[in-house]
Amino acid sequence: MIKINTYVVKPLSSKKENIFLILAFVVLILIAGIALKIRHRTDYEIDLQENEIISYEVLDNIELGLYSDIKNSLVDIAQLKEENGALPDVEVLAEEEIPPYYKDVTWEQRGAMEWKKIKHDNEDYYVGIGNERIGTFLVKFNNANIDESEIFYMKDKVSFKDIEKNFEKYEHIMKKIVPYTGNDERQKYIAK
Repeated sequence: MIKINTYVVKPLSSKKENIFLILAFVVLILIAGIALKIRHRTDYEIDLQENEIISYEVLDNIELGLYSDIKNSLVDIAQLKEENGALPDVEVLAEEEIPPYYKDVTWEQRGAMEWKKIKHDNEDYYVGIGNERIGTFLVKFNNANIDESEIFYMKDKVSFKDIEKNFEKYEHIMKKIVPYTGNDERQKYIAK
């Protein structure tokens, strides 16, 4: 016959069980807190000067489309400048059908912006003034590298005559547009 040994296991007191349960809970909270601290990412922000704006945050959809057209047109303008030796007039850009200078259906949908080339302090500028839905754009050309030209924006609508007459005033009012790119969006998730 098989002899069965029996042992009686006495339960711990409820006081000891509660202490172990509380200790286990504290350890779990500490581990979770440490894991969160290690995985915490800081928010990615674009460093802006006082006279700068982020295109994605300030411009509406129509203005973003215009801004994109202006940025894309800089490549064509650089090519035309290289061919002719001088910055092309707005009329030449319209003849070449380069948006946003070319007047077509898209031009009308994007605020029918009128453009003018002006010169101030031996620097070349294109000024774009649209209808009441959109603001005023100013392109300040970098003659050494046209692709690095600066684009400025002002929500107010003014006349060409007023801009030429009070250029310094508007130059200080307008804000430089800082592009918001896909790389900036990726940095949000990479930043630590």
